[in-house]
Amino acid sequence: MDAVCDIIIPIWNQPELTALCLDSIAGSTDVPVRLILVDNGSDRPTRDLLEAARTRDPGSVQVIRRGLLPAGSRRDAYAAPDSFR
Repeated sequence: MDAVCDIIIPIWNQPELTALCLDSIAGSTDVPVRLILVDNGSDRPTRDLLEAARTRDPGSVQVIRRGLLPAGSRRDAYAAPDSFR
C-alpha cells in the first residue's frame, strides 16, 4: 500500500532517543507512512539502529543522506529524534 504521509526525521547520533521516536511513531500511526531517516553522519551505534529499522521494514523505511528527494506522498511530516510520547 502506498504511503499516505512521508515522515522525515533528521538524525545525528542519539540512538536511544531515535529508538524511542521510531517506536512512538510505530505505535501511534494507523495509516500507511514512509519513514525517511536522514542520517547526518552518525556514529556506529546510531547507524546500526537505522540499518536495523530499514531491514525490519524495507518497504516503509528509508535511510538516506539527502533529505527530501525520496518524499513523494501528498503530505509530509517532520519529527526530531526527541519527539516521542
